[in-house]
Amino acid sequence: MAILLDNANGVATSTLKVQEPIRYMTKYSILCVCTDNLCRSPVAADVLRQKIIQQGLGDRVEVESAATHDFNVGESADIRAQKHAMRRGYDIAKFRARLIEAVDFDRFDLILAMDEGNLLRLRLLCPPKYLRKLHYFTACCEDRVPQDVPDPFYGESDDFEFMLEIVEEASDGWVQSGVWFQQPDAK
Repeated sequence: MAILLDNANGVATSTLKVQEPIRYMTKYSILCVCTDNLCRSPVAADVLRQKIIQQGLGDRVEVESAATHDFNVGESADIRAQKHAMRRGYDIAKFRARLIEAVDFDRFDLILAMDEGNLLRLRLLCPPKYLRKLHYFTACCEDRVPQDVPDPFYGESDDFEFMLEIVEEASDGWVQSGVWFQQPDAK
């Protein structure tokens, strides 16, 4: 099943069945974005990447992450995020924070914001012709989850686990959506 997204607010609006994967597809690119690029977006990028690989699509879809603010550029992911991710089989130890760049709006096919503040910031930075690429990370969740992926940075261990639960569910939703099999828009 493929999800069609509402460009205005990044939520799923209708569904479309995908018959057969497009065999001649070029590499599809996804950018996960949060405020600092230390917890949510690096975890989301690796979880989504691993789920894509499990579906046999690792050679067709690339996933990266970035920050909306330059507070921690070059730093490794939060050690607590690394530990909680590792317990679930995800490895973000080699990750380094980076700031979103103007070229990213052209380069990536899908840009997924972790929360409303991130999405608003992205909309301010994004050239109008690429606004259709911006969506909430949780837009394809089937179960009722918060629209925002909560930031665990100032929280406790349970907050990191809750963030991971939402990220895993949202990643499953994006994988099931088959968005990379829809006819790509011209960049």
